[in-house]
Order: sequence, then structure tokens, then C-alpha cells
Amino acid sequence: TEEEVKERVMPLMVGLVGARAVTIVDEDWNVVAEYATESAEHAEPATAAEDAVRLELPSGSLLVRASRYAPFFGSDELARLKTLGSLTLLALDRSRLFAQERDARQALERAAELQNRFIALASHELRTPAATVYGTAATLFLRADSLPDEQQTALRRVLFEQAERLRALVEQLLDLSRLEAAAIEIRPQPLPVHRRVTEITEIAVADQPAPIRLDVPSDLVARVDPAAFDRIVGNLVANAIRYGEPPVRVAAEQNDRHFRLTVEDSGPGVPAEFIPHLFEAFTRSETSRAS
Repeated sequence: TEEEVKERVMPLMVGLVGARAVTIVDEDWNVVAEYATESAEHAEPATAAEDAVRLELPSGSLLVRASRYAPFFGSDELARLKTLGSLTLLALDRSRLFAQERDARQALERAAELQNRFIALASHELRTPAATVYGTAATLFLRADSLPDEQQTALRRVLFEQAERLRALVEQLLDLSRLEAAAIEIRPQPLPVHRRVTEITEIAVADQPAPIRLDVPSDLVARVDPAAFDRIVGNLVANAIRYGEPPVRVAAEQNDRHFRLTVEDSGPGVPAEFIPHLFEAFTRSETSRAS
């Protein structure tokens, strides 16, 4: 690593000629590496010192400050320092390139891992509504004439609900793509929170016997993006119903300029061992993966 090169080589350069301090700068006079003896740590930087000897390197310079015990450098010493400085710059460049290559490789591995998680999650989430939509539509198309009106009505309701769920899931997947591309625009506007939360929870609960308690002031108005608000609150409520236990409580309050909304269920919560991974993209605990 760059730090290892600096820690191992720079003290040797100082000791080689009994210098007070050595500094390597690049072509733009930026400090690449430096080392000073204890007596010189708080002294004037070599880049600003008039008594610093400057040795030209292939892609920068080496600045050397003499100590009072060795106030002069011989030509052989300067030649050794110049060679060592050139090799040090080369080593630093190589270690920097190695670090960049390692970071790029890790980023690619991380991207591949996220892609695999995304595909697994999308497949899991889309499978059930897609199968239900197909099965219900096929039943209505092939057997509608032989089914009583009540059953046809029930099938149409199921078809609509599952198609709506499928549409919402596709929108969420598109949101993820927009987030990756930083292409989501947020347009805040005044929104009556109680009415909006009531509509969202009614859609989330549907026919499920999951009691939801609203602790939202009836006159509360928040400045938010309606589409983002619907998706965020809808996802939180749906997750509380699906993975938690009733009752589910939705509360909201406005303090000065800060609007806060919380969704809380009565289940056991997130397993302690999963908490460090809670905000990793497309990561699910064993419990939720089995649902």
C-alpha cells in the first residue's frame, strides 16, 4: 500500500544521508510523501524552505533538508537519494494503481451481487401476482359462461387487485432503476396527511383482517411529494402487515419544519443478527425470505 511504502522507505532515505527531512512532490508541487526526524516535525515545510536541496525526478521532485550534524551532501549521496526517490515514486504509483484496480474489482463484484439479489427478489415478488393474474384471466376466458355471476364478480375483483399489485411492483422496480440513474424528481406540495394515510392503509389492508390504528391529526398538512409519499408509506404499511403482527400503528406529527411519520407493528421485530445488513440493497432475512 501507499502507506507501507512511505513508512518503510522514507525513514531510510533520511537515515541514508543523515538528513533532517525528505519530501517527495509531484509535478504540480503537491506533496506525495514526506518524513521528518522528531526535531524537524514542527519546522518549516521543505516545500517552503530555502535551504532544501531539490533533486529532479522523472515525475516530480525530491526535497532534502540537511541536519546540523550533516550540513552538506556529497554527489554520491545525492545520486543515491535521486535513485531511491525515483523508485519510491514508481512504487507509490504502482500501489495507487493496484488500489484503484482492487476498488474497481470490488465494485464490479458488489454490482454483480446486487444484480443477483435483485433478480431473485424481483422473481420472488412478481411470481405470485403474475401467476394469479394468469390463472384468473384464464378461468374467466375459458369458463365464464359456466360460472355464476357472483363467482365471476369475485374473480374480476381478484384479477383487478392482483393486476394492481403487479403494476405497483413494476413501478417499484422502475423506481429502483431511476434511483440508480439519479433521475427521480421530487416535487413537494401541501398534502392532507390524515386523508392520504387513510387511503393508503385501506388499499394495503384490502380484505385482510389487520387492524390499523391511525394517530394522525385530522388537520395535519405536510409539504411532500405525493407519489413518493404513497410509495414509502404504502411499502412500510404493507411490510408491517406482511411480516409483523397486528395491530399496526401509523403516527405522524409536525414539529417546526420537521415532519415525521412512523409505522409500527406488534411483531418480534428484526432479528438482531440481521440488523447490520438492514439497509443493504435487496437483502432479506431468513424469516422474510421464507414468506
